[in-house]
Amino acid sequence: MSVYRTITVGAQLSGNKITADADVGGNINADAQMVNRMEINNVSDYNLLNNKPQINSVTLEGDKSFDDLGLEGISNLELEEILR
Repeated sequence: MSVYRTITVGAQLSGNKITADADVGGNINADAQMVNRMEINNVSDYNLLNNKPQINSVTLEGDKSFDDLGLEGISNLELEEILR
């Protein structure tokens, strides 16, 4: 049997300290030190991303050629044949 309860949590960040309060029928107060890691939703610099995509196990960063990615290019004539 599973029992679920709604928990309301409020948190405040001050410097590197997070203070949180939770109401679960009684009050629970907790303090935690911030870990040296931050989740960022709006990253404007691709180079700062973790887990960048890969093609053939080659991470997509900087300029990559087909050869770098283990791919073969096709000529315009071959492309036209495909598109017919």
